[in-house]
Amino acid sequence: MIFGNVAGMTKAGVGEEEFFYYNYGEKVFLRERKDLLFIRFFNEEDRREFMSDVTSISSLQPWKEAFVKGNEFNTVVLKSANGAEIPREIYYDLRRQERVRTISCLMEYQGQFSAATEEFVVKMRRLSDRHRLEGLADQFHCELFQREEFEPDIFFVRCPNDSEYDTIQLAAFFYETGLFDFSAPDFFIFDAFQSNDTYYAYQWGLKNTGQYGTFMKDIKIEAAWEITQGDEDIVVAVVDSGVELTHLDLAANLVSGYNAISGVSGGAPLSDDSPHGTNVAGIVAAKKDNNAGISGVAPNCKIMPICVGIGSQVSLTTVTSGINWAKNHGADVINCSWSFAQAYPQLSNSVYGALSSGRNGKGCVVVAGSGNDNSPYVSYPASFSSVVAVGAISFDGMRKSISSPDGETNWGSNYGSGLTMVAPGVRIPTTDQLGNKGANPSSSVNDYEDLDYTGRFGGTSAATPHVAGVAALMLSMYPDLTQ
Repeated sequence: MIFGNVAGMTKAGVGEEEFFYYNYGEKVFLRERKDLLFIRFFNEEDRREFMSDVTSISSLQPWKEAFVKGNEFNTVVLKSANGAEIPREIYYDLRRQERVRTISCLMEYQGQFSAATEEFVVKMRRLSDRHRLEGLADQFHCELFQREEFEPDIFFVRCPNDSEYDTIQLAAFFYETGLFDFSAPDFFIFDAFQSNDTYYAYQWGLKNTGQYGTFMKDIKIEAAWEITQGDEDIVVAVVDSGVELTHLDLAANLVSGYNAISGVSGGAPLSDDSPHGTNVAGIVAAKKDNNAGISGVAPNCKIMPICVGIGSQVSLTTVTSGINWAKNHGADVINCSWSFAQAYPQLSNSVYGALSSGRNGKGCVVVAGSGNDNSPYVSYPASFSSVVAVGAISFDGMRKSISSPDGETNWGSNYGSGLTMVAPGVRIPTTDQLGNKGANPSSSVNDYEDLDYTGRFGGTSAATPHVAGVAALMLSMYPDLTQ
């Protein structure tokens, strides 16, 4: 980050700064991690060349393997080799490289990491003030490079790489002019999908016959299926890492989707190690009675695949774009099996738009996971008003905690006053992405031998699509219900 006290940064102590952005008037403070450096390149070739050169900088090394692999975001996260602050001279040397599109220190909020890009988004209070926005952009040598297709009062602003200020500071400064409903940086957000493990075998969440020692702790799906197994006119958008479009248990239930990263139709995963969306989609609406795999909660409803991320990395802009696209292309239910530590105004704007104007004014049902931090605070966007916030239960029907009797001590479902309901979220059998397993499926007798399935998908990511599927069944019977 570039130092100097302007909007978006305050002094926290001697030699220490606090960065913040505005979430509808409230400051959200972020902790700058000066030992972690986020870099975004113009293309994959530039990223690969950089990674081959970075070994010559002895004080830096890759942080997490998941952030080093090639992807359409063309990003990498580096850490200082000794855990100390990365020297400013290295930061500026890297920033001057022509192949570097964005460079910044990572930000931390309640344990979740994010990185501001070179872009921020504003929503005009009065469209007639556009000339004032253009004047601000000129003053700070910024570019108005895009306008929201469905909301003409939203504009995207790009900061030059040699700006005196960073994106967080500029977004806050723009907001403080009073011209905007919101002005907020775009972020790449890490570890948003929050899933756990892989492989196991039985759909105890739909019908619990004592697979794990307890009975009848399930969602009673067979009683629901006596009423309806879903209507093909009801569409659930899976806003996630993409869905394997050729999966034998999903393909027949897919409608046209969207790749929010590249802005084209599709919705398939962008890498072999991004199975999360395929896992989620199977719980919602895998085909039933087709002599293959599993059954989804709403097996006759349709899935709209929306790809907004890769592995554990998502961009805030692609998430908002994906939700907007789903709302405007016929989604009835929007499944968000991911969670962020803090709120973002541009995402709240998209979620509110889906809740208020989706389904021709009846409103989309938006379902989101409460988070996997074993915390008494529901994560965002599950915490957003009118979003169905879903927590996870274990086999015994109790909240999944780090002490639940299921052998998984590394996570617990978030809970608290913002929670709407709970659903099964431990060792959930579901569809998997073939490339995720390669040629080495688990050898355990309790695991699937078929590479197209997994028996150990878990977390509030797994609980959420159970609820999205039930919402789809309800709308199949009563399509005129409001959200």
